Amino acid sequence: MQEGSSEVANGKNLANKAGDSLKQIILTSGEVQDVVAQVASASEEQSATSEVISRDVESISKVTNENATGIQQIAGSADELNKMTANLKELLAQYKFENGDSVNKKTNTHTFSYSTNN
Repeated sequence: MQEGSSEVANGKNLANKAGDSLKQIILTSGEVQDVVAQVASASEEQSATSEVISRDVESISKVTNENATGIQQIAGSADELNKMTANLKELLAQYKFENGDSVNKKTNTHTFSYSTNN
C-alpha cells in the first residue's frame, strides 16, 4: 500500500510538473504570438510607407518629364524666334528709309534715327 501511495504521489508530482510545463508552453506561445503580431504590424506599416514613397517617386518623375518637355518647347520657341529675327533683318535690309537709315546684314546692327522735328 505504501508503495502504491508513493507511486500516486510520484504520479501527482509528475502531473504537476507536466501542468507547469504546459502553462509555460502556453505563456511562451502567447509571447511568440505577440511578437508575430508586432512583426506583421511593422510589415504592414513598411508596406504602406513603401507605397507612399513609390507614389512620391512617380510624382517627381512626372514633374521632371513635364519640365523636360517645357524646356524643349522653350528651346524650340527660342530657335524659332531667332529664325524669325534673321528673316526680319533680311526683309528690312531690302528697304532704305527716307532719312537714309538701313539695316546692315553683315554686322547685324541697325541704324535708325528718328526725328521728332516736323
